[in-house]
Amino acid sequence: MSPTRTALIAGNWKLHGSRAEAAALVEGIRTGVAGLRGREVLVAPPFTLLEHVARLIEGSALLL
Repeated sequence: MSPTRTALIAGNWKLHGSRAEAAALVEGIRTGVAGLRGREVLVAPPFTLLEHVARLIEGSALLL
């Protein structure tokens, strides 16, 4: 019997966007995946926004 695998949806936005744009994007993703089951969702912001995005997704199911 093979182990159960969970699908991963990931978005990497490289070096694009400001803090405000990152906040809007994360909020849109949180809203869009609300109620989604059986999937993990990961966001990969630019290095310069990691700390900011980490705070924005705190308490959510989104992965960083």
